[in-house]
Amino acid sequence: MFVEVRIRNLELLPEFEAQCASRVQKALSRHAPGVRRVIVRIADVNGPRGGVDKLCRTTVVLAKGGRLVAEGRSDRIRPALAQALERVRTQLDRSTRKRSSTRAARERWATPLWPN
Repeated sequence: MFVEVRIRNLELLPEFEAQCASRVQKALSRHAPGVRRVIVRIADVNGPRGGVDKLCRTTVVLAKGGRLVAEGRSDRIRPALAQALERVRTQLDRSTRKRSSTRAARERWATPLWPN
């Protein structure tokens, strides 16, 4: 899983990107085989005016095609990142649950009801 961190309109320490990437790796490690790439965009929406304006948008590119996008907003960066990662993890859990339930239904209908 490749993790890319993009920061806009914020002055952060250089090691913050590495910390952010490691948090993403930990949060999505269970789904790593199904994830090709994760793009984390962090921005200060309002600039110096303050308020709930730190935005973290997380885009997950799946290995079998498709994308999942989730956002988190807060007055600080770390809670916004945590919120976005929790939402993406929930979406990944739902998508894997859907795939496994449809696979089971397909197998159930593939077996004949009466022997020949």
